[in-house]
Amino acid sequence: MTTNSLPVTNQKFTSEDFDRRIILTMLMNILAELKNYDRVVDMVLLGENLKSILNIIEHSASRNNSNFKSDNENLNKFIVFKGILENEFHFKHKVSYYSHKLGLQPAQLSSICLNYIGQSAREMINNRIICESKKLLLSSSLSIKEISGILGFSDQYQFSKYFKKYMTTAPLFYRNSLS
Repeated sequence: MTTNSLPVTNQKFTSEDFDRRIILTMLMNILAELKNYDRVVDMVLLGENLKSILNIIEHSASRNNSNFKSDNENLNKFIVFKGILENEFHFKHKVSYYSHKLGLQPAQLSSICLNYIGQSAREMINNRIICESKKLLLSSSLSIKEISGILGFSDQYQFSKYFKKYMTTAPLFYRNSLS
Protein backbone atom coordinates (compact mmCIF):
# COMPACT_ATOMS: atom_id res chain seq x y z
CA MET A 1 0.00 0.00 0.00
CA THR A 2 1.37 3.39 -0.80
CA THR A 3 1.37 5.59 2.21
CA ASN A 4 1.23 9.33 2.37
CA SER A 5 2.44 9.85 5.90
CA LEU A 6 1.63 13.08 7.60
CA PRO A 7 4.50 15.56 7.60
CA VAL A 8 6.01 16.39 10.95
CA THR A 9 5.56 20.09 11.58
CA ASN A 10 5.46 22.62 14.40
CA GLN A 11 2.09 23.87 13.17
CA LYS A 12 -0.71 23.67 15.73
CA PHE A 13 -3.87 21.79 14.80
CA THR A 14 -7.25 21.38 16.40
CA SER A 15 -8.58 17.85 16.82
CA GLU A 16 -11.04 18.53 13.99
CA ASP A 17 -8.17 19.66 11.71
CA PHE A 18 -6.29 16.50 12.58
CA ASP A 19 -9.32 14.28 11.94
CA ARG A 20 -9.79 15.92 8.53
CA ARG A 21 -6.08 15.53 7.64
CA ILE A 22 -5.85 11.89 8.68
CA ILE A 23 -9.08 11.00 6.88
CA LEU A 24 -7.92 12.85 3.77
CA THR A 25 -4.58 11.02 3.88
CA MET A 26 -6.35 7.69 4.21
CA LEU A 27 -8.67 8.52 1.32
CA MET A 28 -5.63 9.43 -0.78
CA ASN A 29 -4.18 6.01 0.09
CA ILE A 30 -7.40 4.35 -1.03
CA LEU A 31 -7.35 6.25 -4.33
CA ALA A 32 -3.72 5.26 -4.88
CA GLU A 33 -4.64 1.62 -4.28
CA LEU A 34 -7.51 1.84 -6.77
CA LYS A 35 -5.08 3.02 -9.46
CA ASN A 36 -3.13 -0.23 -9.01
CA TYR A 37 -6.20 -2.38 -8.59
CA ASP A 38 -5.56 -5.96 -7.51
CA ARG A 39 -8.93 -7.22 -6.35
CA VAL A 40 -7.96 -9.45 -3.41
CA VAL A 41 -5.15 -7.31 -2.03
CA ASP A 42 -7.06 -4.09 -2.38
CA MET A 43 -10.23 -5.40 -0.79
CA VAL A 44 -8.32 -6.41 2.34
CA LEU A 45 -6.34 -3.18 2.53
CA LEU A 46 -9.23 -0.95 1.54
CA GLY A 47 -11.32 -2.58 4.24
CA GLU A 48 -8.60 -1.81 6.80
CA ASN A 49 -8.47 1.84 5.69
CA LEU A 50 -12.24 2.22 5.77
CA LYS A 51 -12.44 0.69 9.26
CA SER A 52 -9.81 3.18 10.44
CA ILE A 53 -11.70 6.10 8.91
CA LEU A 54 -14.92 5.05 10.62
CA ASN A 55 -13.06 4.64 13.91
CA ILE A 56 -11.66 8.18 13.62
CA ILE A 57 -15.11 9.60 12.87
CA GLU A 58 -16.63 7.73 15.81
CA HIS A 59 -13.98 8.97 18.24
CA SER A 60 -14.14 12.48 16.86
CA ALA A 61 -17.87 12.54 17.56
CA SER A 62 -17.39 11.17 21.08
CA ARG A 63 -14.73 13.82 21.79
CA ASN A 64 -17.09 16.53 20.60
CA ASN A 65 -19.99 15.10 22.58
CA SER A 66 -17.96 14.95 25.78
CA ASN A 67 -16.64 18.51 25.34
CA PHE A 68 -13.12 17.17 24.81
CA LYS A 69 -10.69 20.06 24.74
CA SER A 70 -7.85 19.46 22.32
CA ASP A 71 -4.41 19.83 23.81
CA ASN A 72 -2.24 21.02 20.92
CA GLU A 73 0.91 19.58 22.48
CA ASN A 74 -0.67 16.12 22.70
CA LEU A 75 -2.13 16.42 19.22
CA ASN A 76 1.26 17.34 17.81
CA LYS A 77 2.86 14.42 19.68
CA PHE A 78 0.25 12.11 18.17
CA ILE A 79 0.99 13.42 14.67
CA VAL A 80 4.72 12.98 15.23
CA PHE A 81 4.12 9.46 16.56
CA LYS A 82 2.13 8.56 13.42
CA GLY A 83 4.99 9.83 11.26
CA ILE A 84 7.65 7.94 13.20
CA LEU A 85 5.51 4.79 13.22
CA GLU A 86 5.05 4.93 9.47
CA ASN A 87 8.79 5.26 8.92
CA GLU A 88 10.01 2.78 11.53
CA PHE A 89 7.38 0.07 12.12
CA HIS A 90 9.41 -2.30 9.95
CA PHE A 91 12.07 -2.60 12.62
CA LYS A 92 10.69 -1.07 15.84
CA HIS A 93 7.75 -2.85 17.46
CA LYS A 94 7.83 -1.61 21.06
CA VAL A 95 5.73 1.24 22.45
CA SER A 96 8.65 2.19 24.71
CA TYR A 97 10.80 2.98 21.65
CA TYR A 98 8.25 5.44 20.27
CA SER A 99 7.37 6.96 23.64
CA HIS A 100 11.06 7.52 24.40
CA LYS A 101 11.54 9.34 21.07
CA LEU A 102 8.66 11.65 22.08
CA GLY A 103 9.85 12.16 25.66
CA LEU A 104 6.82 10.34 27.06
CA GLN A 105 6.11 7.30 29.18
CA PRO A 106 4.48 4.42 27.26
CA ALA A 107 1.23 4.90 29.20
CA GLN A 108 1.17 8.61 28.25
CA LEU A 109 1.60 7.80 24.56
CA SER A 110 -1.17 5.20 24.73
CA SER A 111 -3.46 7.67 26.47
CA ILE A 112 -2.83 10.25 23.74
CA CYS A 113 -3.52 7.66 21.04
CA LEU A 114 -6.72 6.55 22.74
CA ASN A 115 -7.90 10.18 22.83
CA TYR A 116 -7.28 10.79 19.14
CA ILE A 117 -8.01 7.50 17.41
CA GLY A 118 -9.51 5.16 19.99
CA GLN A 119 -6.62 2.71 19.91
CA SER A 120 -3.66 2.31 22.23
CA ALA A 121 -0.16 2.85 20.86
CA ARG A 122 0.36 -0.93 21.01
CA GLU A 123 -2.80 -1.50 18.95
CA MET A 124 -1.68 1.07 16.38
CA ILE A 125 1.74 -0.58 16.04
CA ASN A 126 0.21 -4.06 15.77
CA ASN A 127 -2.37 -2.90 13.22
CA ARG A 128 0.31 -1.30 11.05
CA ILE A 129 2.49 -4.43 11.15
CA ILE A 130 -0.46 -6.72 10.40
CA CYS A 131 -1.67 -4.49 7.55
CA GLU A 132 1.80 -4.52 5.98
CA SER A 133 2.02 -8.28 6.56
CA LYS A 134 -1.24 -8.82 4.67
CA LYS A 135 -0.06 -6.61 1.85
CA LEU A 136 3.24 -8.46 1.49
CA LEU A 137 1.61 -11.88 1.76
CA LEU A 138 -0.98 -11.10 -0.90
CA SER A 139 0.90 -8.88 -3.31
CA SER A 140 4.31 -10.49 -3.47
CA SER A 141 5.93 -13.86 -3.96
CA LEU A 142 8.28 -13.24 -1.04
CA SER A 143 8.77 -16.17 1.28
CA ILE A 144 7.53 -16.03 4.87
CA LYS A 145 11.18 -15.85 5.94
CA GLU A 146 11.78 -12.83 3.68
CA ILE A 147 8.63 -11.09 4.92
CA SER A 148 9.61 -11.72 8.53
CA GLY A 149 12.98 -10.07 7.86
CA ILE A 150 11.41 -7.07 6.12
CA LEU A 151 9.10 -6.57 9.11
CA GLY A 152 11.89 -6.76 11.68
CA PHE A 153 11.23 -10.18 13.18
CA SER A 154 14.22 -12.24 14.26
CA ASP A 155 12.99 -15.30 12.36
CA GLN A 156 9.97 -16.64 10.52
CA TYR A 157 8.79 -18.54 13.61
CA GLN A 158 8.44 -15.28 15.58
CA PHE A 159 6.63 -13.63 12.66
CA SER A 160 4.29 -16.61 12.20
CA LYS A 161 3.49 -16.66 15.92
CA TYR A 162 2.80 -12.88 15.87
CA PHE A 163 0.66 -13.06 12.73
CA LYS A 164 -1.35 -16.02 14.04
CA LYS A 165 -1.97 -14.21 17.34
CA TYR A 166 -3.74 -11.35 15.54
CA MET A 167 -5.17 -13.10 12.49
CA THR A 168 -5.93 -16.54 14.01
CA THR A 169 -4.30 -18.24 11.04
CA ALA A 170 -0.74 -18.85 9.93
CA PRO A 171 0.70 -16.50 7.27
CA LEU A 172 1.01 -19.22 4.65
CA PHE A 173 -2.61 -20.34 5.16
CA TYR A 174 -3.71 -16.71 4.98
CA ARG A 175 -1.86 -16.25 1.69
CA ASN A 176 -3.22 -19.49 0.22
CA SER A 177 -6.79 -18.83 1.34
CA LEU A 178 -6.98 -15.54 -0.55
CA SER A 179 -4.90 -16.31 -3.62
